[in-house]
Amino acid sequence: MSDQKRNISVFIQVRMDSTRLPGKAMREIAGVTAIERVIESLGPSKYLNEIVITTTTEPEDNALETLAREKNLLIYRGDRDNLVKRFLEAGEKFNSDLILRVTGDCPAVSYEIADILIASHIDRSADYTAAETERLPVGVCSEVISFSALKKLNGLNLNFKLSEYLTYYFMNNPGLFSVNVVSAPKEYQFPQYRLTLDYQEDLDMFNRLFYKLKENKLVFSLKNVLSLLNEYPDIAKFNSHLTLKYKTDSELIAKIKEATTIKTSSCI
Repeated sequence: MSDQKRNISVFIQVRMDSTRLPGKAMREIAGVTAIERVIESLGPSKYLNEIVITTTTEPEDNALETLAREKNLLIYRGDRDNLVKRFLEAGEKFNSDLILRVTGDCPAVSYEIADILIASHIDRSADYTAAETERLPVGVCSEVISFSALKKLNGLNLNFKLSEYLTYYFMNNPGLFSVNVVSAPKEYQFPQYRLTLDYQEDLDMFNRLFYKLKENKLVFSLKNVLSLLNEYPDIAKFNSHLTLKYKTDSELIAKIKEATTIKTSSCI
């Protein structure tokens, strides 16, 4: 099957109940909501068929549906905790062959890297494809999941309460899934930069970054973002001291590993 015949859907995994920065998806970045920035950032991709805000049926997420209706955006609402179920249902609704998973806290997610991952995923006939995130800025990466692999995962006897960390269900089980890890071009390898939205300092950084893009009359691209961060290092200093909990909290790391490592008995 050629990539032209595949239906490739972006599912933006997002909820409004963040404790560190409440309602962050609706916070404005240079006059535009963060969730809209995510959508805009993926717009230039040459592969994507539709971009879907994929949230929950909880009342606090009604604001996302209201925004979607006002802006004529696609939205799917499903299970709060079981992301596998939510993605499966959304995939069935949109007839998805491949899913590009993006989290709603990534207003600068890279369409360039997304296209590299999609092309490699198709070429390798993989179940799951990701970039070598350790070499890239935090917050610019997406992941590609074959809908058939998601169905296979759902068929296993697993507890999906930690499925917000969906990555690890594939990465920790290469014996069950064809895992494809891609090296990004060196021009994007600036791991010292943090481009994710979790704290007020992140929001302050993004506001300055996007206003600087506008001031310099630059369209959004990872290349332009990195160029500005290199040219104006003070922008990156706003949030450079922050870390990712799921990479620094040893108790959470152990919990995720236990939950996402599939035992042989689960496959029976």
